Amino acid sequence: MTEVEKIISETCSQLDDICKTCSTSLSDIDKEINDIYHYIEFSDLDAYRGWKAYKMLKDKLNERRKIKDSLDSATRFSQTIKAKRTKIRNEHKTKKYTPRKLVIK
Repeated sequence: MTEVEKIISETCSQLDDICKTCSTSLSDIDKEINDIYHYIEFSDLDAYRGWKAYKMLKDKLNERRKIKDSLDSATRFSQTIKAKRTKIRNEHKTKKYTPRKLVIK
């Protein structure tokens, strides 16, 4: 494996780790959002507590959006790198040279 291939493999591994971390974070925040929904559903909230619940929900939804965007970026970069790596490997396997000037008999 060449130095470039090692770097590309490490990068893909790091991107996969980021995807796993984001997926776990996304699951956790979904559970927190679900808890807020249940708090709103089963509580008799005055205006102030209702606003606090809204603010808490909005903050969690914004946090969720950031996680989803990170997950999307990492996934897309990983897929692109892996597809290009496969294409390049296949091109290297089937590579042939045609002389331009020299005639080999």
